[in-house]
Amino acid sequence: MRRFMSVICLVTLLGLSFLSASFSCEAGPSKGFAIVTFLQGKAYLLNKGQAKGIPLKEQDLLHKENVVNTGNGAIVEIRLPDGSFVRFAENTNFKVSDLHYDRETGIRGFKFKLFLGKSWANVIELMGRKKGFEIASENAVAGVKGTVYRMNVNKDKSVFIRVYKGSIRVTSPPQETTRPVFEIGGPREVPGPQEVPGPREVTLKEWEYIVKEKQEIRITPDGKALAPISFLPKEDISVWALWNKKRDESIRLNSRGDM
Repeated sequence: MRRFMSVICLVTLLGLSFLSASFSCEAGPSKGFAIVTFLQGKAYLLNKGQAKGIPLKEQDLLHKENVVNTGNGAIVEIRLPDGSFVRFAENTNFKVSDLHYDRETGIRGFKFKLFLGKSWANVIELMGRKKGFEIASENAVAGVKGTVYRMNVNKDKSVFIRVYKGSIRVTSPPQETTRPVFEIGGPREVPGPQEVPGPREVTLKEWEYIVKEKQEIRITPDGKALAPISFLPKEDISVWALWNKKRDESIRLNSRGDM
């Protein structure tokens, strides 16, 4: 009997070890998860149908479609599956739109929707078409292959972006198109030929700019983009910018120490 119980215990332990190993593999960021690596203050995860958010903690996993609100004095840092980092300041509301990553090919699809507040992205550079990182607002989309930049979305929907390393492609959001309506019924008269409209001016919401290192761009509340202009490092003295620069340097030095 004692031997039989020992065998049962051994089988149980092996089973738990297997489940634990399976969970650790599935929970890795390469499987479409992002990890909260730093949290200051309070931040809340908002699930569909819930009016009250769930408090976030360090080492929590974020998934596609998760929505997060940060409180007063809060900072949330998220490590993405490829080792890139994105951070969000206090009183910020954002959504994780996509977290696709293929470790073997390096192809990624990381997308965030910034409804309100401040973000900072430190994105690992990938060559060729293996890009796929963007932060979007209602009035602008900032996509990169590898760079360091910050993006603010204000209450009036205006946007401010500064690039510290590399370059980013800033475009107007995709315009919604009216879907054709197909009527069910019998044969009906087909309208005759119609005149094709000629060339037209590009609207305020149809634009694209490449914003280079040490440049900034502003988008007005009505969606009009002003041409990128240069800024001086000594002008960049906001608390948010200085904190992120220090944090980036700390992570860089720690990663070198682990090599």
